[in-house]
Amino acid sequence: MSNQETKNTIETETQTTKKEEKKEEEKETEQKEETEQQDEKETKTTEKKEKTKKKSTETQQTKLVQTIQNMIEKEDLKKIMTFQKHSFNNVKDTNEALTKFNKFSSEEFSELKNNFVYYAKTLVQMKKDLSYCYKKIGNMKKKIQDEYQITPSLIRSTLENKKTNIN
Repeated sequence: MSNQETKNTIETETQTTKKEEKKEEEKETEQKEETEQQDEKETKTTEKKEKTKKKSTETQQTKLVQTIQNMIEKEDLKKIMTFQKHSFNNVKDTNEALTKFNKFSSEEFSELKNNFVYYAKTLVQMKKDLSYCYKKIGNMKKKIQDEYQITPSLIRSTLENKKTNIN
């Protein structure tokens, strides 16, 4: 083969490969378009299914409500309503009573709190006074012991003897 012939064959081969590549690209784009169309169709069908499901559930709900309404008699419904009103009034009255009691108890608590604080202070002061008195008595005992060498037990026994002599 000559150079010219090889060139021609190479050119024809490249042209055919290019044509084949173009065909493949076209096929790929066609396939992509087809898949996109199928996807669109599928989404539309799922949307339609969801809408029909919603509609069917709504109709089922309305049917359920209607059947429940038909099951309850008007007299029973009136009884239930009056019972609810009565219960509401009872709760309302109880709430008012509890509110009044809370107000009263808070007032009493504040008064008692003030009294408690006063008496607590008084008790603390009394404790201080008694501690002071016992301290003074202790000091007196100590002085008597130091000055007269008399123990408190000796004083106690002499006082008891005098009591028995008087009786």
